[in-house]
Amino acid sequence: MKRRRAVYKKRWRVNPARLLMNIFLLLSLILFCQYFARTITMQNREEEKEAFINITIEKGDTLWSIARAIYPDRDPRPVVAMIRDLNGLQENPTVYPGQLLKIPASSGVAGKKALATTAFLKP
Repeated sequence: MKRRRAVYKKRWRVNPARLLMNIFLLLSLILFCQYFARTITMQNREEEKEAFINITIEKGDTLWSIARAIYPDRDPRPVVAMIRDLNGLQENPTVYPGQLLKIPASSGVAGKKALATTAFLKP
């Protein structure tokens, strides 16, 4: 007769020290990832601040005139489309005096000069 070996189910034995170490490592990894995600987000926000300027619409201002003042050497149609997209405006938007708009900043001194001129746009 053949002897049968007893079959035992494997029981998981929990080592408390190893469990605490694994929990600590998992929490450390989560905090590490969260820290770097926050750092990357903050860097993106800083770049976003540099890439846009905010202007207040005055009486007689239009998106077309603002686009021509900021980018005098470019076709204003794509600039107007960019302004509409950035501010969530409709296809034929109406802007009102006192309304705050986010405008894509032009590079260098031209952007500062254009910002100064947009405050005094006349129709």
